[in-house]
Amino acid sequence: MIDYIFRFEIAASIVVIAVMLSYFNANKIKTRVSDAFTALAWQCLCASLFDVASIFLLKFITPKNLWLNYIVNILYYFMFNAIPLCFYVCLYYLSERTRMMPKGRYWSFFGIYLFMTVILISTPFTHLIFWFDENLVLHHGIVFYFYYVLALFYMGAGLTHFFRHKNLYSTNQIISLVSFVAVCFLSTIFQIIYPRIIITGFMLSITILITFLSLENPDDYVDFEMGIYNRRAFIVKAQEHFDEGVKMHILAISSENLAHILKSIGQTNKKMFYDKVFSFLRETFKKENVFRITYEKIVIFLPIEDEIQRNEKIRLVRDYFSEPVKCGNIQVSVPIIMKTVETPEDASGIEDLIDLLEESLDEKINIEVETPLHADISLLEKRRREHKIIQLLEEEVSENSFEIAYQPIYCIEKGSYNSVEALIRYRTEEFGYIEPEEFLPLAEKNGLMLKIGSFVFREVCRFVIDNRLQEKGIEQVHVNLSVIQCMQEKLYEHIFDIMDHYNIDYSYINLNVTETTTIVANEILLRNMNMMKQHNMYFSLDNYGTGLSNTNTLVKFPFKIVKLDKMLVHSAINDEKARIILHKTVSMVKDLNMEVVAEGVEDLGEYDMAIYAGCDYIQGFMFTKPLKPDEFIKFITKA
Repeated sequence: MIDYIFRFEIAASIVVIAVMLSYFNANKIKTRVSDAFTALAWQCLCASLFDVASIFLLKFITPKNLWLNYIVNILYYFMFNAIPLCFYVCLYYLSERTRMMPKGRYWSFFGIYLFMTVILISTPFTHLIFWFDENLVLHHGIVFYFYYVLALFYMGAGLTHFFRHKNLYSTNQIISLVSFVAVCFLSTIFQIIYPRIIITGFMLSITILITFLSLENPDDYVDFEMGIYNRRAFIVKAQEHFDEGVKMHILAISSENLAHILKSIGQTNKKMFYDKVFSFLRETFKKENVFRITYEKIVIFLPIEDEIQRNEKIRLVRDYFSEPVKCGNIQVSVPIIMKTVETPEDASGIEDLIDLLEESLDEKINIEVETPLHADISLLEKRRREHKIIQLLEEEVSENSFEIAYQPIYCIEKGSYNSVEALIRYRTEEFGYIEPEEFLPLAEKNGLMLKIGSFVFREVCRFVIDNRLQEKGIEQVHVNLSVIQCMQEKLYEHIFDIMDHYNIDYSYINLNVTETTTIVANEILLRNMNMMKQHNMYFSLDNYGTGLSNTNTLVKFPFKIVKLDKMLVHSAINDEKARIILHKTVSMVKDLNMEVVAEGVEDLGEYDMAIYAGCDYIQGFMFTKPLKPDEFIKFITKA
């Protein structure tokens, strides 16, 4: 009988136990990868323990305990030979986090293993895997060596999958894969040369350790501010539910003013607030069901089976937030919006689910509702439309196929149209005409406005020269600047280069800037404006009278013209207070030696109000809507 040296197997057990204790103690989310790794670790541990037990029993084998030797060896082979399969599964889900393994591949891989398991269980009778002779000596059967072929098959499948998706693996995960393959190969060679020294389990335990270190950091799934799972964790869990066809009932909670409220109460009270809210949510729903997907939005998996229980838990949330949360010596009142979503009825995929949750919580509704509103699935159509528009915009930017419309501006003193504003227009085959209020914010969010802004400015300059607008009485052209354009350090150089190319006098272009832009781009914009002002360029403050309407903006920035928002004039028609504000605003602007444009004038009443208030220019549909280039030329020529 061979005198086996099995102390390395004992060391293997210690290593795997240490890894498992560290792994299970981590604040991790349960995923397919974590399930596969857990199975891998348990199999390595059990294989090592059963290997030690089988070697120990061999020393004391008798005909009476032969059955026990068979059982322990069967358990060892059952566990040990599942390790390559579990490693492949773990490898697969490291790259395919949001996709189930194809059923054909699943059943073929597990089917082979199950078939070998049936043969293994029958081996006391068939002697196909191993057997004991009349002298109680262990022998390997003819099928035993097929386990090596099977291990090579799983390793080959894993390597094939890896090379197809290697860009999806981290450096540590690649090291783990290389280590596993190397360990399997070297330990097999070593075991053949030195059969007395049982070292395979120890080498695999080292691989388990390396794999553990290569797994995603559990902290990546945790929102540390609140101590609950984050958006990434929610996407992983929700995607698994979609893949497995599990119905989901989700409660979404939002507080629009949460950031402002918590900022005002101090760091200590803020932490206390989070601790109390999280403790309530954890006790009510369990930690693994609560996720923070944005700063002010939390989503919760509700119980699936019992509608009464779901409604009771929703009531608990409503009641909890209806009362102030006591933090130290202050009380924090947090008004919330609640929405419910069911899958697959409301959303059939993870992207639709995220879109529906975010859009529904962003809806402007009465927050004093007694019960949560069901998410409006029509919002998905809105989000899909946005995605499609963004896709079209990206194509249009490269092709420069936007349109420019021109709206004349009427000079009251001269009684004629002496300036014009250039406005971008966008028409598609799929959606027809798309309002600037819809597509410009999308372009801004997706980094397209620099290219669009540059195209508009070039096109306007080309139009000015090609049509000799100055000869037609147009003394100045107004062009809008986006926020992102105004944040460019060398904006003035870009503007000058284009105007120089078309040989246009700098004073001929008036650049429109909103008050929001002056806040966001502030010092950079100021430096650009001062540089361009030195070259006789003019600037207009657009949409004044809405938002902050900060008078400091008029003092700090070198504006020549202030464009009043259309609501300022419209409100003054029937409201005495609004009329006083309009008069005082125009008077103040003119005292600052600036000119005033009344925008959005649509009828004679608003026209008279603008003149009565002392405006210098009028722009709006009363005269004409924004015109296509050829229509504008005809209009201005006729005028």
